[in-house]
Amino acid sequence: MPRPNGVSNEYQSGATAPADRTDREHGGGKTGAIEKGRETATIGGSPDEGRRIAEQRYWDGQLRWQRTTAIAAIGAFLAAGAYAWLAREQVSAMRDTVTQTQKLVEQQIGATRAAEKANDIARQTLETTERAYISIEYPEVTPLRIGETPHFKCILRNTGHRPATRIELGAPLSFGPPWSGKGPRPHSRGDFFPPVEEDAGDILAPDETKTFEMPVKLWVPPEMLKELKLHDPAFQVLDFRKVIAGKQEVSVMIMVGYDDGFGHARTSWKNLRYVPPLGKFVVDSSHES
Repeated sequence: MPRPNGVSNEYQSGATAPADRTDREHGGGKTGAIEKGRETATIGGSPDEGRRIAEQRYWDGQLRWQRTTAIAAIGAFLAAGAYAWLAREQVSAMRDTVTQTQKLVEQQIGATRAAEKANDIARQTLETTERAYISIEYPEVTPLRIGETPHFKCILRNTGHRPATRIELGAPLSFGPPWSGKGPRPHSRGDFFPPVEEDAGDILAPDETKTFEMPVKLWVPPEMLKELKLHDPAFQVLDFRKVIAGKQEVSVMIMVGYDDGFGHARTSWKNLRYVPPLGKFVVDSSHES
């Protein structure tokens, strides 16, 4: 039978109220752990012992979580360090590769330049030994005579190993006051006398000779002589009488321009100066390129 206070025998026997049961079943965190501990203590021990066990379980869980978090953080740190080390090694390897590539490129460039230089030396040696060389032999200018145009004659010889082409021969006459022994003598050096255009001029085979005889020309137009006289009253035109008397100096430069067989223009010349005491022209300088 029910008791007068209206409480059933179930709750009189010390059982837990329904609300407490709900909290125990659905509650979490530290409160749930303490309740579980209390139940344990109710069954097998005192309430203080249950609370201690519950708190121990709670802090053990917190410690496990912190330990797991710390391990994860350490793992992430180690992974980042490993990645940084790998990245540094990759950069170092790439740098070494670039350095080696640069060295190889520089070596190849050096080898290419050395090969080009060797080819140039070989080509120059070939040209030097195999090209055409024209020498002027037995140059001669006829004696000066009043009222006559002097002539020159010479023999051209190809002493090289290739035919000389586009040969052009000339003998300009230059004159001036007597040389006083100071400064250069009054004649053009003629270091470069160009050959004629393509498909023109004479051809001289290796070791071939050819004799030439031509009049000596004064390569100064009469109009230029007038201008020189106008600007320099002391200027004297060529006068063979003065040359023969030693009051003027005159020279004839026999020049030949030609192609040496390798597409290069070459020049050879010999300068002959009139010597009044001898009454003839003598060679005083020469050049071969």
